[in-house]
Formats: sequence, C-alpha cells, structure tokens
Amino acid sequence: MKDPKNHLPEKENTESPVSEVYLKKSQIDASMEEHRSSHTKAQLLADLLEKDIRMAELLSQLQELEKGKEELKESAARSKADLYNFRQRIERERAREKKLALESSVLKILPVLDNLDRALSFPEGTDPASVLEGVVMVQRQFKNVLNIMGVKDIPTVGEIFSPEYHEAVALKEVIDPDQDGLIVEEFMKGYIIADKVIRPARVLVAKYVQPVESRE
Repeated sequence: MKDPKNHLPEKENTESPVSEVYLKKSQIDASMEEHRSSHTKAQLLADLLEKDIRMAELLSQLQELEKGKEELKESAARSKADLYNFRQRIERERAREKKLALESSVLKILPVLDNLDRALSFPEGTDPASVLEGVVMVQRQFKNVLNIMGVKDIPTVGEIFSPEYHEAVALKEVIDPDQDGLIVEEFMKGYIIADKVIRPARVLVAKYVQPVESRE
C-alpha cells in the first residue's frame, strides 16, 4: 500500500516571467542603493579626514604665526631698548663734546688772563702810560683769541640799524634824512659766532625829524 504523503500533488509555479524580471530588477536596485550608500559613507569619511588634515594644517600655521608674533614683539622690544641706549649714548657724547669745547676755550683764554695779571701787577711808581700799553696788548691778545674761536664783533657805528643784530637803547633826532636809521654811537659791543648772535650790540640810533622851518 502506497503512502498517501508521497502522492501529494506538486505545487504549480504560478509566477510569470514578467514577475521574475521585476523581482530581479528590484534586487539589482537594492544592491545598487546599498553600493551607493556605502560609497556615500566612504566619501563622507574621506571628506571628514580631509577636513581634519586641513584643520591640523591651519592649527600648525596659527602656531607658527603666534611664534612669529612673539619673536617680532621681542625683536621690537630689543630695537626699542637699542634705540634708547643709542640716544643716551649720543646725549652723553654731546655733553662730553660740549665740555671738551669749553675746556678748549678756557685753555685759549687762560694765557690772556695771565698777561692781564702781569700787566696789573706793576710796582709802585710805574709809568701809567706803560701800564696802559700793557692792558692794550692784553686786549689785543684777547680779541685775537676770540677771533680764533670764531667770535666776531657786530659792526655798529655808520651801519643801518638791524633788530637782528642791534638793540636800540635810545634815539637821536637828526635833521639830515640820509642819517635816518643809522647807528651813531655804540654803548656795548655785540658778538656773533657761526652766524648766530650771542649778544646784540646796544646802540644809539639816528631818527630823522623834519626841521621847523620846513614844516612852516
């Protein structure tokens, strides 16, 4: 007797060829979508890695810039200190040069003072004319020293008054118009050195006044 289970009717394949095609297409689309998803993830990871690398490069550049900034600050501080020291050295040199110039001037004047002391140390009963001659010689020597030092007299009598070189102490009325503004007397000598007035000359200046007869 045969087993009825072995004689069950076979299940018929009800799927059509078109259905099989659609099924295969769906499987292919799913596979492609999975592939695209994997590619997208890989691309995202690559982009993130590239950004991390770029960020690390930027941080390194920033550190270099900060380092350069500190070096510039230190260099600027050193330069400022060097400039300050240079100015101090220049000031000391100028002060030293002034002292040396003063010393040189004093050394030139001292012989004049020595001669003046000798001229005034005359014994009792010395001829006054002889004393005067000695003083005149000292005066001449002193003027020569001033000339060597570049000190010159400011011309006065007969010159036209100039406020740059002269100081008018008083005015003297004159009736000659050609004398108007001329210096007619010197009260105190003036001096210049290197074209700079170190003391103006004090003078009397002529001022033209129209005569009474002319006014009438």
